[in-house]
Amino acid sequence: MDLVVFRVKNRETGKETFMSDPEIAGSRKPDQWEKLQPVVESREGYFLEVNGRRAVELGLADAVVSNRRALDERYGLHDDVVVLSYTTTDRVVDILNAPLVTGLLFVVGLVALYVEFCAPGIGLGGLTAALCFGVFFWSHFLGGTAGWLEVVLFVSAFAFLAVELFVLPGFGVAGLTGVLLLLASLVLACQGAVVPETPAQWTRLTTTLGVVAGSCVMVFAIAYVLNARLGMIPVLNRLILQPPTGSAAFEPAQAAHGGIAPGDRGVALSLLRPAGKARFGDRLIDVVTEGDFIKPGRPLQVVQIAGNHIIVAELQTSD
Repeated sequence: MDLVVFRVKNRETGKETFMSDPEIAGSRKPDQWEKLQPVVESREGYFLEVNGRRAVELGLADAVVSNRRALDERYGLHDDVVVLSYTTTDRVVDILNAPLVTGLLFVVGLVALYVEFCAPGIGLGGLTAALCFGVFFWSHFLGGTAGWLEVVLFVSAFAFLAVELFVLPGFGVAGLTGVLLLLASLVLACQGAVVPETPAQWTRLTTTLGVVAGSCVMVFAIAYVLNARLGMIPVLNRLILQPPTGSAAFEPAQAAHGGIAPGDRGVALSLLRPAGKARFGDRLIDVVTEGDFIKPGRPLQVVQIAGNHIIVAELQTSD
């Protein structure tokens, strides 16, 4: 911005060109250059800004053409040339790649997954999550920051989480690995480089980490509210079991499950998240909690029977 360029003339050859003071001083014969006049566009305190014709005068460009045909003739372009233009898809991708929109997709997708795990079999949460993450990866694929590595990490994350939920209950290595892979896939999908090297890449990484951290905080807060208030929220209350009305509602389930009735006590055999298996005497019964997680081996009690669903709650013990 502060570099001043002069039109100069070589006293020996008469050749004219453009040079700055540092260039003149660094030449082999500084005294042979005569300053004619400064380039007004390069005055101190201003960035160099010139139009096409002025760029040709200053030697920054070869020529100016008035239309596409003249450009084709100058460079001998006789075949059909592909013209790249900014389309509606590009605008949509730019919007979806904005940090605020990316964070919103994270929050909605993760909350939808939580709802799906809390109310298995409904499918609405899973479809919403698939839509959110599908749009996320689609936009970042077109934006040039996501690739198949991020998709593989994302799918692997859910494979580990599925193992944690259905094969090896209890938050352990599989669950932690799944969470880390999920976060890594989301962060890398927003980055143009795996390892940042330039200041711009470090700024992008910092922004992405902030978006992911903020989204996780919001997801935990929303999950806490849903866990406590799900039955009171319109529309969402249809995703959980409702208590039966009247004593007649208990009769079919009692017969279907061998006489299990409210007040009966048993032990959880698997992790209830919230569905799982419990043992009542010598019987193995499918049960569901009211939303709480119950670890294997914990004592529990039947609190309600709604249709074919036996709803249980954990018994508080002194240990």
